[in-house]
Amino acid sequence: ALRLCVAVLFAGCLDSLGQPAQPRTRMVDCDGGSDHLLCGWAESPCGTIQFALDQSADADRIEVKPGVCKGKGNIDLRLRGLEVELVGRGWTRATGPAVEIDCENNGRGFQFQH
Repeated sequence: ALRLCVAVLFAGCLDSLGQPAQPRTRMVDCDGGSDHLLCGWAESPCGTIQFALDQSADADRIEVKPGVCKGKGNIDLRLRGLEVELVGRGWTRATGPAVEIDCENNGRGFQFQH
C-alpha cells in the first residue's frame, strides 16, 4: 500500500486574461464521498481522487480526508499534466500518514506520463 503524506506539484498559473488563477480546494473522502459534478466541498466531498483530479485546474489543491482509498478512481491516478497540490489530511508526527492508497496488487498509485 502507498501511504500519502504530501505530494506537491504546484506552480504559479495565469488565467486566459493573464491574471493569477484563483485556485480551488477540493475535498475527497474515499470512505464516504460521492463523485458528481458539484462534489469537492467539505459538505459534499468527492468519492475518488481521480474524479477530483479530473475536475481540477492548474493551481488547485486536493485534500484527501483520512482513510483508505482503493479501487477504481483511487489507483492508477493520472494528473494529465496538471500542476496541483495533493495533500493527505490527518498527518501527525506521532501517527504518520492518515491517508493510504491501497492498490490491492492491482495497478499503481500514480501514473506519470509525458
